[in-house]
Amino acid sequence: MATFLNQCRDTRNNFSAAHPTIGKINDREFITFLNRCVRYALSDKVSPRGVNITEFIEALKGSRFTKEQFEVWLERLNATHDAQRELLFDMLHGIYCDPNSPESARLNALDLCLAYKSKFTAPIKSNLINKHSDYLAKGDKQRYKASLQFFEKLGLISLLNESEKHNIIYKTSKDLWKVHLNYNNFYNEPPFAERLYNLSKQSGIPLTIKEFYVNVVVACYLGNGYGVSWEAEPFYEKMIRDFSPSEIKVMLDSVGKSDSFIAMKLRAYPSCVKRFIQALSLIEPSSVPDSVKQDFLKWLKKA
Repeated sequence: MATFLNQCRDTRNNFSAAHPTIGKINDREFITFLNRCVRYALSDKVSPRGVNITEFIEALKGSRFTKEQFEVWLERLNATHDAQRELLFDMLHGIYCDPNSPESARLNALDLCLAYKSKFTAPIKSNLINKHSDYLAKGDKQRYKASLQFFEKLGLISLLNESEKHNIIYKTSKDLWKVHLNYNNFYNEPPFAERLYNLSKQSGIPLTIKEFYVNVVVACYLGNGYGVSWEAEPFYEKMIRDFSPSEIKVMLDSVGKSDSFIAMKLRAYPSCVKRFIQALSLIEPSSVPDSVKQDFLKWLKKA
């Protein structure tokens, strides 16, 4: 069908008054052209249905979607054509980032995007990034901040540039470290640790923030003289197991840096020495770079 429609498009472009012509067609060729248009375009029973934009916006900005209402709009997003779908997701992103949008509309927009994100095409992703970049270029701080949150919640921070990923990982790591050092840290750490873990799964850690990230994760895992945050521990363990060779090197090199978080913990608390060995045991030996292999084995022998 697509081949026939492409032939019809070429005929229109090359032999009609709509464009400069390259020749003439006879009556049989014209009839063939009309038949194909009717059969493969005008009478196409599976032609996608469009979404009524006005109704869509009214529904979004009304109350929170019921389950049934959500499924109806998701079905309509699936059924429409690519061009309108790209426009609609661009609009959903805009509604989420608009500081004047009611919270129900923002959540409705986010829910639809989350449900469809596995099928985001390259043009949809490109449009979202372009809109995000426009907010930054215009200095629209409120929408830009909301857009960063949008990409994080969708698990799409890998689409952002290195500088933006650096800032997100740095801020989240810094927040975790501040909570770790504060009173009642054992109860307050888990949600911060979980957020950092989720971010680490979305994208590789930028080179510019690796050292700080590794030090925060390992030092929090080591705990302090009173113990560790048990509910946060699973997230630290997952991040340590996922350390890249370069991050493993940072971890072992940090022991010899007197001002590193890891070194300070090892000097201050004997219990942290045991925890450091436990942290190293989480790492796959084959992932350890040759440059720190001996240090890695020496620490494990202390066990």
